[in-house]
Amino acid sequence: RRPVQHKIFEVTNNRGLTTAILDNQSDIINHIQQTKISNLSLMSSGPVPPNPAELLNSHRMSQVIEALGNEFDLMLFDTPPALTVADASILANQVDGAAIVVEVGKTKFAALDQASNVLHQTNAHIFGVILNRFKTGRLGYYQNYYYYSKNYYAHDVSKKSNNRSKLPTWLSGLSKR
Repeated sequence: RRPVQHKIFEVTNNRGLTTAILDNQSDIINHIQQTKISNLSLMSSGPVPPNPAELLNSHRMSQVIEALGNEFDLMLFDTPPALTVADASILANQVDGAAIVVEVGKTKFAALDQASNVLHQTNAHIFGVILNRFKTGRLGYYQNYYYYSKNYYAHDVSKKSNNRSKLPTWLSGLSKR
């Protein structure tokens, strides 16, 4: 919807997922580009279509995922936020699992909880959470992680209010670390 991967990896966006879905005659590998990083290929979004959700929900998308699975050991799909459009929900149950990316200091617990619920409704297997823009500082990763998680969860979970959701079961183990 607002593609950026092609900019990050400095490749063109004139071919990619959109062209792979719409062109069922050519081999999927024709829609993939090599990056400057060894052993890393990219299928950019391709031209932005007027109906992205329809394309992702198509039978052809399933064929594209299967063909990519035959060519590559690991595939990562980057989608728009789960709460803004249906793309993440559509893709989540077509792949092995999903990771929710949250921005430290910006993403609210209620939004994380709502996103996990949306994905669970599609029977998606949620691998976990990726913390984006996490700064370790001078204390080092583990000390800061403990400090952050202790204070974050103590603030959000220990308050016993009826309008606040509990941690999703897949995330509850993090509060015990």
